[in-house]
Amino acid sequence: MSRPQPKSSPLNDLCSALPSLPARLQQVGRFVAANDYDATTRSMRDLAAEAGADPAAFTRLAKALGYGGWDGLRAAGSPCISTYQNSSCSSSGMSRSTST
Repeated sequence: MSRPQPKSSPLNDLCSALPSLPARLQQVGRFVAANDYDATTRSMRDLAAEAGADPAAFTRLAKALGYGGWDGLRAAGSPCISTYQNSSCSSSGMSRSTST
């Protein structure tokens, strides 16, 4: 009997994919990884403005990771946000960014 594989987190998927992405998507991906809490709570346009990137780059990043678009990637990361105060989301790959 095979053992079920643990479900990968969006952040782990992002970090694994970074080296194979085009340079611009790597830049956006590093921004998302460094601001993972904000990526699940702020609008794509706000994130793009702060990252100095085109909002479409966030959509392209999500699609490169296998999501239908930015909303899919964002939704995949948000379950940890609702349980952040009560459990260790950092162990599943999404943790609140401590930068302000």
